Amino acid sequence: MKKKAMFLVVPLLIVVCQLSLMGQNAPQVEVKKFDAAARAATVAYWTPERLQNATPRDLLSVDANAAPASSAPPTVGEPEVSLPGQLPAFSLAAKSLGPSGYSQGSADIGIQGYTYPYPFTLYPVFSPLYDETIPPVYPYTTVGKVFFSIPGQGDFVCSASTSRPHLVLTARHCIFDVATNQFATNVMFFPGWHNAPNMTLGGAWPARSLITWGAALPALRWDIGYIQPFDDDGAGCGGSGGGNPIESYTGFLGFQFGGDYSSRHWDELGYPQAPPFDGTILIESESSTGALDQFGQADTIEVGSPLTGGASGGPWIIAFVPGAAGAINFANGVNSFKFTNPDHSLAINSPKFLDDNYNALRVAAEGLPCP
Repeated sequence: MKKKAMFLVVPLLIVVCQLSLMGQNAPQVEVKKFDAAARAATVAYWTPERLQNATPRDLLSVDANAAPASSAPPTVGEPEVSLPGQLPAFSLAAKSLGPSGYSQGSADIGIQGYTYPYPFTLYPVFSPLYDETIPPVYPYTTVGKVFFSIPGQGDFVCSASTSRPHLVLTARHCIFDVATNQFATNVMFFPGWHNAPNMTLGGAWPARSLITWGAALPALRWDIGYIQPFDDDGAGCGGSGGGNPIESYTGFLGFQFGGDYSSRHWDELGYPQAPPFDGTILIESESSTGALDQFGQADTIEVGSPLTGGASGGPWIIAFVPGAAGAINFANGVNSFKFTNPDHSLAINSPKFLDDNYNALRVAAEGLPCP
């Protein structure tokens, strides 16, 4: 209990770090690694009381009248690239748990020219007959809560999703504090959270490595990060030590990057905890492209959604079809930021997933070693 948690912060020297972004240098990929002692300390750290009292990490707040616009034009003409995900390997007696309850607004696929407030539909993902011991269907199984500490600031909670083998996708601001240039500690992911940890999805998954972009301006298009969790044996990752990786329990999402974002439709998922939500259950909103590159923020998308703090890092899934894998259920964004001036509280923004900001980081994350 009194052992000091050891970790390393090292730059990952890969070709992507030398990419030139429309006259700007791309930021450097940075990695933080946790050893076995840090893993044990993280598991011990998250008592029920700390889980209960963790502060929802706010979505990044942007004052459009004060924040500088991006100095480069949005990326255009990039080809679309997709790769499918995979269902859980284990046979789980999953119920057809899906959206139910209430809705607000409407979302029509392919309609362009929205003005704020954009239409959306909102669902609590639950069932009155939900059995806490039985997980929901894929891809809901991939989504969960991530708890973490920012040194000197306190304990926080965000959302995240298993997206690629033994990798959890989230927002950069959920694992890295740009203002202080420091990584989070005590990082632990709970897939399928529903009022409590879901033990049939492995319960808690401590981080083995964190990987994201270092500080950069403009920051918003770089708000993407990955967590590499330990396997269920607490030693290796990706089955390197004989244990089972997280995707054996949850499955993992496909991904899509590039292409035309002007007429897309997403399901945005997360665990909003700031009012009027309480963070106990997964919330899903559906919406189509509202605005691109809003207020001069290049390579970003804004859609209708009322999700609040705690939902940060949750996935935007395109071609959402519960219970199926293949050429559907692609991660194509993350809950990242809201404009506070003017007030766009009924909208949410994500970086566009492009080759240099999303795919380059994914390639680097998939290249993290699993000894």
